[in-house]
Amino acid sequence: MSGKKDFSLLNCIGSSLLAIFFTVPVHELFHALTSLAYGDKVVIYSATAVLPADIINYEALSPLNRIMVTGGSASILNAIIAVMLAIILLKCSMGSALRLFLTQLMGAHLCQGFGYFLIGGFFGAGDWST
Repeated sequence: MSGKKDFSLLNCIGSSLLAIFFTVPVHELFHALTSLAYGDKVVIYSATAVLPADIINYEALSPLNRIMVTGGSASILNAIIAVMLAIILLKCSMGSALRLFLTQLMGAHLCQGFGYFLIGGFFGAGDWST
């Protein structure tokens, strides 16, 4: 054996942390943009949470619009980004490090998007709970 060290585990962990780092703020940004589009004010925006002012009359909205305002739009965006990343991974040739990162980014977007469908549907929590 040569004295060469294998850093593949560290590379996987590092790129997965970067994938989460780039996924969650996009999700929260879309929550903020959706709230602003429906006329709400965003009181607090951070990379991990959005606090709208809740000045919208939710009862006046249709059920679809109510879902979009309360969070479904961000989950749908994550699912769309994941599908786009899957197409890029299938159609483009790239190096192994970039392929690893894009695969983990796709997985993070899938978890962020479809995970909310499961949590909201089974437990009544998350973006789809209302």
